[in-house]
Amino acid sequence: MANEREQPSQAQSILQSIMDKRAEWAKDQPAFMGQLDAMRRDMLTDVRDQMNQFFFGQRDGPGQPGMPLNPTSQMVSQDLGQLGNFQAVIDCYSARTTEKDMGRERGMER
Repeated sequence: MANEREQPSQAQSILQSIMDKRAEWAKDQPAFMGQLDAMRRDMLTDVRDQMNQFFFGQRDGPGQPGMPLNPTSQMVSQDLGQLGNFQAVIDCYSARTTEKDMGRERGMER
């Protein structure tokens, strides 16, 4: 009889741990309505692209930044930083700035 009483509480604790883990994962996910809105925009873009292809014989253009095969400028910069020594090049150019150049820039602002 003691085992029968322990089993429901053990099952309840396992269920509670599963629900806690699900709540933890859900905090990291984007909002459901935001996902639906993004799917709606993607659907409308696809329909518009197909209509342009059908009526005008050409596509609308490269599409929105961040869509497949059309990366954002941040994605490109990150890739440059990973593929080459892009950050060192930027640091090299920023080190070339002298006090004389800084004074000239300040003078033009006035």
